Amino acid sequence: INFSENEIKEIRSRGIRLICPLRHGAIGPLDENVTPEAHMEHALAGIDLAASLIYGSDVTIIALLSGSLYANQYLQRHPSKVKNIIYLGASYKLPAKQNSQSTFKQNLHALASEHENMLVATVSFLIGKVDDPVQLKKVMEESHSNCIQDIEAIEELFTDQKQVRAMQHRLKHSANSIVHDLRTQACENWQYLFQNDVETRVYFIHGSEDKMIPIEGIEKLVECNPNYDLLVIKNAGNWVFGKYTAQVFSFVQRILTHKV
Repeated sequence: INFSENEIKEIRSRGIRLICPLRHGAIGPLDENVTPEAHMEHALAGIDLAASLIYGSDVTIIALLSGSLYANQYLQRHPSKVKNIIYLGASYKLPAKQNSQSTFKQNLHALASEHENMLVATVSFLIGKVDDPVQLKKVMEESHSNCIQDIEAIEELFTDQKQVRAMQHRLKHSANSIVHDLRTQACENWQYLFQNDVETRVYFIHGSEDKMIPIEGIEKLVECNPNYDLLVIKNAGNWVFGKYTAQVFSFVQRILTHKV
């Protein structure tokens, strides 16, 4: 996640502490290849370690975008440890609309499903553009080209050079993590969440104008499950941070203080 210093201050001012476990290959020198299964195991172990650092027996997990899928797997393994799950821009889509509405993302998911070697080569090529902020911005805009709200969020992000440099560093040193994340996105599984015995409270915080993950699918999911709630960020797209961070974490604060 790409929080600025001001966003971190906003979150801390609400009495919220975030512990962010990293997946295999994220911001580190680990170059060895691992299987998708080993990558998932590493991610779940990281979440469990983070959960062990929280006082008490149950935690609130905040899952951003495709991080939703790691949270789902953790819930399946450790249902008694999770009090709430909060999905930010959840990657859930209706079964009939599983393909991303971004052509750029669609193509990456196809590579992840069918052409392993080409996926690795493509990610390496894209990471080669990270050092040039103009090229990086172009790639990001292409992946969000169907949503004007996301394009505006990207424009705002690139006015903060410190944030851009931090993002460049993370991307440049996270090739393995990016490859495995794309594999995960291409094989998403939400079935456990639909089981009737899941007692965890489930919250979706989603942009009303999200074109990549249309909110209509989230609305139908929530309608069918009394244990789920949807909190809408008006005028936001897939990016529910940046200028929306204060509103997002005001919702998070309400959830943590049982005011939702």
